[in-house]
Amino acid sequence: MKPIFSRITGLVLIIAAVMGLGLSLAGLILLGGFSSRISANLLGALEYLDRALAISSDGLETAESSLQAADSALVSLVSTLDGVNESLQGMDPTLTALSTLLGKDLPGTIEATQDSLDSAQTSAKNIDNVLTSLSRIPFFGTLVYNPDVPLNETLGEISDSLNAIPRSLRDAKSGLDIADKNLTMITSDLGDIAQSTDQIGLSIADALLVIDEYQTLVADMQKRAKDFRQELPGQLRLATLAAALLLIWLAITQIGLLAQGVEFLARGRKPLKQPGIE
Repeated sequence: MKPIFSRITGLVLIIAAVMGLGLSLAGLILLGGFSSRISANLLGALEYLDRALAISSDGLETAESSLQAADSALVSLVSTLDGVNESLQGMDPTLTALSTLLGKDLPGTIEATQDSLDSAQTSAKNIDNVLTSLSRIPFFGTLVYNPDVPLNETLGEISDSLNAIPRSLRDAKSGLDIADKNLTMITSDLGDIAQSTDQIGLSIADALLVIDEYQTLVADMQKRAKDFRQELPGQLRLATLAAALLLIWLAITQIGLLAQGVEFLARGRKPLKQPGIE
């Protein structure tokens, strides 16, 4: 190799070796500061993550408590609705019996009573006529029959006073029929509400299962974050040590490169032998 090429090669190798050594030394110097800063940043991020997971866990517990309270309230509501529905359904035969009593039995009894009073009025009128006639016979002069209101008129007034009762009873019967119809609708609506409430209860049960899964997931993440926080300093020390060893190895290789550059440079400075000169 010509001396000029040897000298150039030597200079290039020497410059590369010096730059490599400088970078290795700079890397070693900066490695300590960067590792501390990275460790602090990672620990801070893990702390924020731990806080976020704790907040999530508290939120899940609150949601679970609220859903459990809602589920208990719905169970109580369904029980109450079933009891009310059973009570209302038990009233249906009673309302039917009352409707029959008001619409048929009692009006029939009143009308029969009026018929009896009419018959009694007729008999009383005949009796009044007989007594009036007898009171006019001289032989019965001591018999004075002159009532202020004859018995037949009294019975007629009583019969007339009963005229409005059958209509009122039938009106009451109509009201009971409407109530019975509304009662049927109410019991049907209550049944629908109870069924809807049961469906809501099933949805709450599904939501509670999902919350349990999330709680398990959050607890697992909290455990992993805690373990990682405990292992992070040691792992960072190992990574720093590995990086430092790598930089030292690079520095050692640069020393070898520097030696080769010096050797090439020395070869370029040796004078060439002239032909024929010993």
